[in-house]
Amino acid sequence: TQSLPEKEISDQKLVLYSIKDSSITNIPSPGHPFWGHVLVSPDGNNIAYNSGRNGAPGGYDIWIQPLNGGPAKNLTDELNRDVIDAKYLNSDKLLALVQTGFKLRLYSVSDKGKAKEYGIDKNVSNFDVSKNGSVIFAGMASDAMPEIWLAGTDKRPVQISHFNKAFDSIRLVKPQYFTYKSFDSLKVEGALHKPVNAGSKSLALVVVIHGGPTGAFRDIYSPWVQLFVQKGYAVFCPNIRGSTGYGIDYITSNRNDWGGNDFKDIMAGIDYLVANEHIDPDRIGISGWSYGGFMAEWAITQTTRFKAAMTGAGMADLASEFGTEDNAAYDNWSLGSPYEHPDVFYKHSPITYIKNVKTPTLIIQGEEDDTDPKGQSQQLYRGLRFYNVPTELVLYPREPHGFKEIKHGIDFYTRMLAWFEKYMPADK
Repeated sequence: TQSLPEKEISDQKLVLYSIKDSSITNIPSPGHPFWGHVLVSPDGNNIAYNSGRNGAPGGYDIWIQPLNGGPAKNLTDELNRDVIDAKYLNSDKLLALVQTGFKLRLYSVSDKGKAKEYGIDKNVSNFDVSKNGSVIFAGMASDAMPEIWLAGTDKRPVQISHFNKAFDSIRLVKPQYFTYKSFDSLKVEGALHKPVNAGSKSLALVVVIHGGPTGAFRDIYSPWVQLFVQKGYAVFCPNIRGSTGYGIDYITSNRNDWGGNDFKDIMAGIDYLVANEHIDPDRIGISGWSYGGFMAEWAITQTTRFKAAMTGAGMADLASEFGTEDNAAYDNWSLGSPYEHPDVFYKHSPITYIKNVKTPTLIIQGEEDDTDPKGQSQQLYRGLRFYNVPTELVLYPREPHGFKEIKHGIDFYTRMLAWFEKYMPADK
């Protein structure tokens, strides 16, 4: 049997536990579920943790909390960017990994709340700091596979691993980053990947939407994107409103509006690329995973402009998803609850508009996914079949929200590429 949590929207508390006498001292804690990564300062006087700004599941700041009492302090309030991870450099200063748009950079953050770039000009995914101040990290880029780098106190990184040397023979594509105006003049940043030697020929475009929505595309290697490019497709990756890396106002700008202005951001980006980048307006497809899968599903119910679609672990019926997912805290913050706002969940569910769909759609789903359960994909599949839309539903055994088994990943990518080649060939 599985025990239920005390609360459906869970929270967590900081406590100081004494090994000597097993006593417990409660420490003031954030009053929301989106915080963690607790660190203890070298002198033992403070703890530091990440906490979503204004209780959001994104826009994380570093806070310090005295162990002997006193208020917590936000150290990165002025920075207003997403702090992904942090380590203590010493008792007065931390090293933080910060997302700014597509970039991932290390910042030094003092206990006075001053943050500035540390000086290592590399995209960092994971890192640690030695006692002498050396930084070891995994560095990567869109056209460079991850490797381990070491930077001493001179902050000059040296690559010390060559795990992915086999990729040296593969020409990975570096994207061009650009900013465009959405329908309401909001500036949206995107990345366009073009096939090698594309020249001025008309290109088929695949739009890929990231998960979240409090996620983002970053300047890191993506097999999904690079495989499409190798097959001759251009790939558009937009950081639409709701994405991290652009401040808290940007994160909250699609709250209670999934499929609203965020969808308009996508369409505005497509219009920009058609007008400026030799994109064939009659060969545009869309794909995504999780919230990206939701957005792909939403897109095909709102327009017939997309010639092919792939939705992975998506959400067709937001109310039933809320009631069957493992943890409803994220959706509750984003949309409220379907018990109090059924109109919001109905209005923003792709299944509500399923009769509008004409786009051939591949549906990918892990059978053990409890984040976006398989019933969501089954509902979409039945609706598309009901209206005779070309579709396939592929369920992968044992797989959770993110696939783990190598052969399943290979099969998924193979199926997705074949689906787009069938309904929207890269070459005319």
